[in-house]
Amino acid sequence: MIAGTSCAALIIFLFFSNTAQWIYLSHQENNLNNQVSLAYQKIFPGSKHILEPHFRVSNLLSRLEKESSGGTFLHLLAMSGKALAQYSTIKIQSIQFSDGKLSIMVQTNQVLQLNALLSSLNQAGLLVQQHSQKIGKTTVNATLIIREQA
Repeated sequence: MIAGTSCAALIIFLFFSNTAQWIYLSHQENNLNNQVSLAYQKIFPGSKHILEPHFRVSNLLSRLEKESSGGTFLHLLAMSGKALAQYSTIKIQSIQFSDGKLSIMVQTNQVLQLNALLSSLNQAGLLVQQHSQKIGKTTVNATLIIREQA
């Protein structure tokens, strides 16, 4: 009789402990779902429904990683800036970037340094087009259109 009562008490204890665990874990699941919803709404403010959060967040992170690496613009700017820093007589007038091409307008009074700059950019593996215009006796304005090799 004691064994039967003990066995029944054990079964009741296990049932209630499992029920308590289920209630606790259900509460924790709701908290985590709320936290995921809040984070998802911060990351994707216009979204009304949570659709494949792992997939969408990983796509967003990979896109942001590509953008933060600078892509073409920062690469061209870094390479051009490194080359331009070697020639003190060449002054930058403006810089523009569009369609994967960096356009730098420069001014110099030493054509040889401009030619050396073009050579330096080509040696760095960049494709450069030059459009020059002479102003005055010694001053030259040049627009350099720089892009990466295909």
